[in-house]
Amino acid sequence: MQFLSLKIAQPEIQQLNCSSQGIYPAPHLQWSTEPPLPLQALRPITRMAADRSGLYSVRSSLTMVGSSANYTYICTVNASYGTQTWKASLRKKEDMTGTVGQALTIPCFAPRDMTNFTLTWTFMRDQQPSTILTYSSGTKEMNNDWSHQARVDKTQARSGNGSLRLWNLMNQENAGTYTCTFSATQSTHTVLTSISIISTAKGMNGICTFIACKENNTCVPVKCKETYPSMLVPTM
Repeated sequence: MQFLSLKIAQPEIQQLNCSSQGIYPAPHLQWSTEPPLPLQALRPITRMAADRSGLYSVRSSLTMVGSSANYTYICTVNASYGTQTWKASLRKKEDMTGTVGQALTIPCFAPRDMTNFTLTWTFMRDQQPSTILTYSSGTKEMNNDWSHQARVDKTQARSGNGSLRLWNLMNQENAGTYTCTFSATQSTHTVLTSISIISTAKGMNGICTFIACKENNTCVPVKCKETYPSMLVPTM
């Protein structure tokens, strides 16, 4: 088996895809959630095929149920004889909002049974991914490309707390999707969090407004209180 991939393929409809290839003999793929949902609520569509060498590829998709922030989705692939198991899990957390110039902590925790892992934080804006940092629980080494603005506590990370601390937030530069991935030999756990950034300003009448920046590079004014007619600010 070459890999097990679990990702959000179509964000607009919250579709999850789980796939793998190069497997022999024919594998068994199963979906589950935490907390548990009945399988009939998930309604996955799974396809499997063998190539000319007799190696199998498997692909399964489903649509997230209700609020995606309420569940961790788990895709498990077992070898036919139960000799090996691969697992990939994904959770899309509730959106968070930070304020320009302030600090923000994005939570992320490894599954309790995961050991000897690599932690990777990435940032996505305008469909352009970039690596923030990586940490190995085995070597205890960390490579931080955002050392000027982000950190993970090494001591906490060793025990599975990979929460990312950001400081001195900026408008468009820090608005986007932050992805935390714990990777071990036969398992991965991914957490996605979308971050919007706001800045506060005072109008002539002393009533505050917000400038909110989102992942798609748009920054718009948002009312936080009714202003005078001549000072009305569009609402998001």
